[in-house]
Amino acid sequence: MEYIKGPDLLTFIQENGSVWTPILFLQLLSDLDKMHEKGWVFGDLKPENLIVTGPPPKIRCIDVGGTTIQGRAIKEFTEFYDRGYWGLGSRKAEVSYDLFATAMIMINTVYPKRFNKTTGGIKQLKEAIRQKPELKRYEPMLLKALQGHYSSASQMRRDLLAIINNSPKDVSLGNKQAMTRPMKQTIQKSFNIHHPSLSRQDYRKKKRKSGLMEFFLIGMVLCVCYGLYIFMKLM
Repeated sequence: MEYIKGPDLLTFIQENGSVWTPILFLQLLSDLDKMHEKGWVFGDLKPENLIVTGPPPKIRCIDVGGTTIQGRAIKEFTEFYDRGYWGLGSRKAEVSYDLFATAMIMINTVYPKRFNKTTGGIKQLKEAIRQKPELKRYEPMLLKALQGHYSSASQMRRDLLAIINNSPKDVSLGNKQAMTRPMKQTIQKSFNIHHPSLSRQDYRKKKRKSGLMEFFLIGMVLCVCYGLYIFMKLM
């Protein structure tokens, strides 16, 4: 098997800030969608089985021993990420099983020590989401995933992307640091967009105009500097 080096998902987010959370989950949902299209379910999806490699940061799934053909019973599971444990579905290998686990992993990023099941069901999980501002903006998407309302990972990914596009300020700043250039490049690749309000053609035109403006400004500065140099020589 391929050796994959890097921290697990929770460790990476704790060390680098929550700005990476939506980026990495966009990648995860894209990978899950490809797996589901081939007729498989990951099953034992949890942060320990998600490694972040890079640069640029890229999420990778490991420990694939629990993967199961769709329609069969889940081979392996971890209670906190298992919908059967929370009373929100069966342990049948289907797309919605992985998406439930994905939502629980996102909750886990804000509750790194997890929490115990008390009443169980959607009521307890909804309360946990609403108690954390970092999760509240994702609430509609998380609740749909927890209740099995998505039929594909790509649907959940589109909802996540829509939330991100409607919250540009939150995406630009993490809990620990401002977004660096590598973060911006990774966000653009993950979102598959250059700017939320510009088409690709408009973006290129704007970039071309920006380059010309920069060229003229540099030329003007050089002319002024050269003029001052000549003036000082003549003094």
